[in-house]
Amino acid sequence: MRVLTCVSVLACVSAALAHPLAFGGFPSRRAYCQAACQPQIAAACAPADRECAKSVIQTCRRADPLLVCSQATPAGVVGPTGPTGPAGAPGPAGAPGPAGAPGSMGTPGDIGPPGPAGVPGTPGVAGAPGAAGVAGPPGPAGLPGQPGIPGDTGATGATGPTGAGSTATITVRSDAVGSSVGPDSGEVLALTVFCLPEEQVTGGGIRGLVSNPDDQTRFHALESGPTTEDPPLGWHAAMGVIKDFTKTGTLTMQVSVFCTLRP
Repeated sequence: MRVLTCVSVLACVSAALAHPLAFGGFPSRRAYCQAACQPQIAAACAPADRECAKSVIQTCRRADPLLVCSQATPAGVVGPTGPTGPAGAPGPAGAPGPAGAPGSMGTPGDIGPPGPAGVPGTPGVAGAPGAAGVAGPPGPAGLPGQPGIPGDTGATGATGPTGAGSTATITVRSDAVGSSVGPDSGEVLALTVFCLPEEQVTGGGIRGLVSNPDDQTRFHALESGPTTEDPPLGWHAAMGVIKDFTKTGTLTMQVSVFCTLRP
């Protein structure tokens, strides 16, 4: 190994520049300064301050590298941390992490308002008819129907024996009642005719008279007979309109009772 004896600093520097391995085995000043000046850069510059690091290396290259950044030079006292540099650009988003465990079920919320009614569905198949219910009570009796067509006259019967005859006097007592003008179906006429107190009932009858012949078939006798006393005191009759009369037509019912003196 070659050993150099330096008479002066300038001579040593010149000799070091002439020797190819004068910078600790590095091929150039730049390489030496980049490696040897790291302790000085760490002591003088902030970690992200590239301009400060670049200035230290340039000073090392322009001056005596062995004096500026000697590899044996102990590191100085670490200064205070410089201010935080500006934030760098956001990095790319990382891959999604695994799904976490499902959380516990929360408390159910209040019931919301009912939604709108849905579209009516298709009617279902009709069910089987139910059992017949209990028969209701009979309704009221309807009005009498129209009189039927009179039948043929029967054969004349044999003449009966001559009676013993009677000397009793029969007195006919009659009265009448009339309907409204143009009576409607359902109007009823009723009338009772009595004998005198000293008389007894032997019979009676009823007769209907219409003012318009077109109304002859529009009424019907409902009742005709003695009163309910014992013995009876008179004759009671009733007649009903079974079809609406003409507008001006009327019905008159005449009731008669046959009376004779009591024995």
